[in-house]
Amino acid sequence: MWKKTLVVLLISTLLLTGCGKEKETSDNKTSNDVKENTGMITCTKSETDEDNLKTDSTMVVNYKKGIVTKIEETSIQEVDESIIDLTLLVGNGLAEKLNAVDGINSSFSKEGNNQIKSVMSVDYEKIDIEELKSSLGESFDENNYYGSKDLTLEDFKAKNLAGYECK
Repeated sequence: MWKKTLVVLLISTLLLTGCGKEKETSDNKTSNDVKENTGMITCTKSETDEDNLKTDSTMVVNYKKGIVTKIEETSIQEVDESIIDLTLLVGNGLAEKLNAVDGINSSFSKEGNNQIKSVMSVDYEKIDIEELKSSLGESFDENNYYGSKDLTLEDFKAKNLAGYECK
C-alpha cells in the first residue's frame, strides 16, 4: 500500500490533468481571441483513491499570445502516516533534481501528521528542456507538461487539464 501511495504522490507531482477556461484579460478579449490574449486560468481538482486518501490540486497557468509561459501546481495529498517521512524523503530527492534546472522550482513539505504539500512551478521562458532531460534521466517523459516548450494554451488544456474545475 505504501509503495502505491508513494507512486501516486510522485506521479501527481509530475503529471497534471484537468480542464480550464480562460478569464477575460485586461483588454477584454475572450477565448475566441486566445492568440491575442495574455492572461491566467486557475483550476482545481479533488480526488480520493481506493485507500480513501484525498488529494487536492490547484493549477495556475499563465499565457501570453496564446502560448503558455508559466505554470504552478500545488497539491496537498493525504499519505499513510507510517510512510509520510519516506514519501517526503523521496519527494525532496526529486525536487533537488528538478531545482537544478533553470526555470523549475519544486518543493515538498509535511503538512500535519498525514499530508504532504508539493509545489512545482515551470517558467517556460527560462527552462532548458535538454538540461531537464539530463537531470531526470530515464524519468523524463516528453509527454508531460514540462517536456516541451511553446505549448499553446489549447494544447496545454487538452493534454493536462482534464478533470479540473475552473473558475
